[in-house]
Amino acid sequence: MLEITGERKRAHALNQEAVTLETLYERHAAQVLRHAYFLLGNRDDAEDITQETFLRAHRALHSFAARSHPLTWLLRITTNLCYDQRRQHLRQQKGETSLLLSEALPDISAQVEQTDTTRQLLRVLDGLPLSDRTVLVLHLLEDMNYVQIAQVLSCNRYAAKMRTLRALRRFRERAERFFTEKEEKP
Repeated sequence: MLEITGERKRAHALNQEAVTLETLYERHAAQVLRHAYFLLGNRDDAEDITQETFLRAHRALHSFAARSHPLTWLLRITTNLCYDQRRQHLRQQKGETSLLLSEALPDISAQVEQTDTTRQLLRVLDGLPLSDRTVLVLHLLEDMNYVQIAQVLSCNRYAAKMRTLRALRRFRERAERFFTEKEEKP
């Protein structure tokens, strides 16, 4: 029993040495930025959230639990910051709607070529509640499995699967309505 505990401590210490802020940033900054962008729909806000994510990660690096992957830990921080910002924004902008992702697309058009269909799907995604968007971004864009999604959302695997399936259903329904309405308009 002592040997197992000793091995775990050594593995944890080696993992801590390998996880530095610089390596975290080099490996995961693009994914964190993309995740924040798809949750918030605004490039500037996403960049601010990315910066804040790594600041918080730096402050909490000593307490990072090696039982999770560094990316899921960073995305959990990012998701929480995005939720906080959305709540704050909604409080400040009572009655106003948030910007659609399609309005923010010109900011990144030089980096990513978007088709008309993709823009329309992003509008559908933007119309979903933030909790649904979070799950869909993790599942479809970050290509995470249910276990990884559960780690980011701090829930169990079955809850992550259920949330993902419900969000996919809602997205599909909204997309069908969106494209049906578009076809009916001359």
